[in-house]
Amino acid sequence: MRAAHALPVAALAAVLALTSCTKPEVPTVKPVSGRLVGVTTSGIDVEAKLEAYNPNDFEIEVLSYTASVTLDHKINLGSITSQQKVTLPPKKKKTFDVPVSMKWNDAQQLVPLALSKRDVPWDADGKVKIGGDSIDVELPFKVSGVVTHQQVQEAVSRSLPKIPGLPGGLPF
Repeated sequence: MRAAHALPVAALAAVLALTSCTKPEVPTVKPVSGRLVGVTTSGIDVEAKLEAYNPNDFEIEVLSYTASVTLDHKINLGSITSQQKVTLPPKKKKTFDVPVSMKWNDAQQLVPLALSKRDVPWDADGKVKIGGDSIDVELPFKVSGVVTHQQVQEAVSRSLPKIPGLPGGLPF
């Protein structure tokens, strides 16, 4: 008699376990800001500040991110991937920084920008990979900013070789 009673209890427990499990919800990631950290003869450093919201009842992690940086909407500086991890607590928003350092492929690409005597826009387009025990997604982000004419001019000036006998600085 006990065995007959145990079967319905086990079946009820299994039904409750199956119905109480819900599919994880996809977190959201939105850009908060983009900031130029530095321009050097080696490259450009930018920082994307992102805000993520985890709608689930359990922690998940930012596992990595990938970003591509473009100057003046046409000069592609390339892409980077980082394994920077950030824990996203359940049912909360969290703001975190994504540092992006890009090396110049060819510093000569900057010369026309320096000669243009204007500020130069930059864009960082990327994806954040988020995962946990029961979720694995990639979410896009985009941040933008401006490299001032002075910053471009200084980077070009420092990257060019000194020319003996040339008075003064460069013509920009």
